[in-house]
Amino acid sequence: PELVNSPNWLPIHLTIDGTPFRLINQNVTALNPTGGAVLGYRRTLDLYTGVLTREVLFRAESGSIVRLVFERFACLHDDHLMAQHVQIVAVDGTPVIEVDSFIDHRVSNNEAQHWTDVAVSGAGPRTQVITRTNQSGYTLGMAAHLIAPGAINTVLENGVVLSRTHFTLQLQESADLYKYTTIFTSRDLADPTQIGGALHQKLDEAVAEGFSHLRSRHEREWAHYWDTSDVQIEGDEASQFAVRFTMYHILISAPRHDDDVSIGAKTLSGLGYKGHVFWDTELFILPPLTLTQPKLARNLLMY
Repeated sequence: PELVNSPNWLPIHLTIDGTPFRLINQNVTALNPTGGAVLGYRRTLDLYTGVLTREVLFRAESGSIVRLVFERFACLHDDHLMAQHVQIVAVDGTPVIEVDSFIDHRVSNNEAQHWTDVAVSGAGPRTQVITRTNQSGYTLGMAAHLIAPGAINTVLENGVVLSRTHFTLQLQESADLYKYTTIFTSRDLADPTQIGGALHQKLDEAVAEGFSHLRSRHEREWAHYWDTSDVQIEGDEASQFAVRFTMYHILISAPRHDDDVSIGAKTLSGLGYKGHVFWDTELFILPPLTLTQPKLARNLLMY
């Protein structure tokens, strides 16, 4: 009886001139000032559009410096689709970039393992994971497609299928990476054997549509929700931000097309209470939705 962590769709691992990019300084000492280091970092969540952006200035052990910009969002207009964009700019040097994109199925809930019968596969830019919850028997499928410079090869490491590529950037040159990920479960399709086909059909559509168009549709959907859900407070910036941050968490966790699920006490912000639903939903979350999103409120009441 626990809300299960899904496989991790995010990993895009970068290596710059042989130095793995991490958000911690590596081997930087007085005797080794050129070790891999984060020179600058900024992370921004745009509550109005639901887009998370990270900007990093990173120096490899070779001395090459790159500027990295990561953007990602889970499509509000399509529950089955997530999108990522990474821009890499050679600020200093001519770095060799290696990219590993994958879906990490090695997840748990605080060491409790809920997934079984894991099947991984891949071909070039595509990777796929299909697995099943070991108690309730739900099947979940997830597939990803990487768009990047260079030839993309399939690599199997430690039971994980990677899409791997490498390329060289000239000084001040930039490169763009795109990763689209789709997800379906046996709650979406009556026949679990159809999940694989649905995953790749949705990926084909996403690749054809492109990141910019997907983001525009996603942002238009968010604008529709904020049009009726926003609460404006004048003269108190802290309270204004707090109210919008709270409404954002309510909206991202509210079931849009399903009255067989509800919102747990910690929304989707963590594993506290194991995702269980209590009276908190009716007392705290339902009232603002009743006033602003009656269809979402109805789903919670039907649950």
